[in-house]
Amino acid sequence: MSEELPFSPAAFRNREVILAQLKEIFKDAKKVIELGHGTGEHALYFSENMPWLTWHPFDTKDYNWILEEKRKQSSITNLELPKSFEVLDSGINSELPEKIENIYCANVFHIMHFNHVEITLKELNNRVKNKIILYGPYKFDGKFTSESNEQFHMSLQERDPLMGIRDFEKVIALLDQFELIDNKAMPANNNLLIFKRRM
Repeated sequence: MSEELPFSPAAFRNREVILAQLKEIFKDAKKVIELGHGTGEHALYFSENMPWLTWHPFDTKDYNWILEEKRKQSSITNLELPKSFEVLDSGINSELPEKIENIYCANVFHIMHFNHVEITLKELNNRVKNKIILYGPYKFDGKFTSESNEQFHMSLQERDPLMGIRDFEKVIALLDQFELIDNKAMPANNNLLIFKRRM
């Protein structure tokens, strides 16, 4: 039963408000790659509600099996089998294609070490042809957007001092081939960053 599989309440709660934005952002898209699908709440919901595109989920083997099981129990036809994505100090160990149309990535960078964030963004900077959509908490001008985000950052660093909420300005700098076309404030002190490749 799907109820017995690992589940993310936070991803379930925010899926509707994110989908409302993605429907417009990806209205002309044919393919979207999701980096870090986790327990699959977004992959399942977004693919079901955007039937005009194909959703390609990527994550580590620790999570891929979860989405594989949930996918078997669904009737969604435009959700692909999850594939491997892992970032090592030496680079990306992944089945990611060399050319990518669009990327969606939610709540991943604050649980990665920053050198792995750098490696990932540099790869995306070169591989993505159209749009990069990043969702999650960020710091702006070195400041947290809320006290709860600061507390969350501290809790992450207690788990691992190399984890934590990332600086918006550093992300922008690493995506120098892209233009930030919108920064939408979202519920629970998150932001949806919308990048488009420069012409």
